[in-house]
Amino acid sequence: MRLPILLATAIAILAPAAAAATLAASDWYRVSRGDAATWYVDLASVRPKVQWTAARQYAVYDGVSTQGMKSNWSDVEIDCTARNLRYIHFTALDPAGAEMASMEMPDNGELHPIKPGTVMATIADYVCNVDRRDAVKVDHPTSDHPPSDWVRHPNG
Repeated sequence: MRLPILLATAIAILAPAAAAATLAASDWYRVSRGDAATWYVDLASVRPKVQWTAARQYAVYDGVSTQGMKSNWSDVEIDCTARNLRYIHFTALDPAGAEMASMEMPDNGELHPIKPGTVMATIADYVCNVDRRDAVKVDHPTSDHPPSDWVRHPNG
């Protein structure tokens, strides 16, 4: 009987550390700039599958939302051919980087069409290896300080 309790305790202790290590052991690139946020992709997370390509993206907003969110990361899957995206996981973070909320399948697997000329189109182009021009290697999205003149226009 003690083994299941010990195993459950170990999982409860190690799971957050494993999630933090996953974010830390990454290969982040600044790929796009929208109206109110800078977007990053972890190149190490990009995993092509049969129809979908999995990736982790990170957004750092210029300000803090009324709910207190400064940034978020999400695991997404992109259909590079049909140009659709679906969210697998979403985590909102406060200005100190503490988790505010976390959701699995936040949109219940809903497909989001990727519209040309949008930040998401630029992210999809990067993930799908269509266009990786102008991406900038960074240590981590939260420690990046893009120069004020750095603007990666969506699909431009």
